[in-house]
Amino acid sequence: MDLKALFNLYKNVVLKPKPTFANEAKKENLKIMDGYKHFLIGGAIYSVFFIPYYLLMQSLSSAFSSSAIAAKTMISFPVTIVLNLLTILIGPFITVGIYYVIAAILGGKCKFNKLFYLVSLYTAPFLIITSILLYLNLIPCLGALILLAVVLYGFYVLTIAIKSAYKFSTLKAVVVWLVPTLVMVVISFAAGMYFAAKALGI
Repeated sequence: MDLKALFNLYKNVVLKPKPTFANEAKKENLKIMDGYKHFLIGGAIYSVFFIPYYLLMQSLSSAFSSSAIAAKTMISFPVTIVLNLLTILIGPFITVGIYYVIAAILGGKCKFNKLFYLVSLYTAPFLIITSILLYLNLIPCLGALILLAVVLYGFYVLTIAIKSAYKFSTLKAVVVWLVPTLVMVVISFAAGMYFAAKALGI
């Protein structure tokens, strides 16, 4: 694998998304592994940065918590690792599969492998960028604002990727990723409220 070419591809995805995706969408006979390798690269690099970040945050939290809470934190670490691994290995198929179904409902026609590949090109560089910027969370407010800006810009790039795959309008492309994103936000919020209520004994 040509690392320089890979770096340039990711750089162009971030800085020049329109021409980059327009060019990549012309590729034919794409295989699942053409996209899966980018998901794996992004996921692996994210894990390299996320694991020490997670341990750092948990150690800071434990320093101000009881020994019982600290013990629970250590137990949750392997669970977090397993979930992270499953997300990297299985998550791409679920995510792109949902995009594919929604796009089909909207009348879009594109081979799954091509959509998988284009979404992987968006995912890998933004996973890498996000993993590095995680540590900015140690800076109150500033870190969160920068991460939010990156996430919002990432949605813009994802929209371009989907438009390139299906020749959709911007509105249709946004609907493809917005619907599952909103569903996940609602589920996450509901789960958070449930566990918070359990912790408070409500």
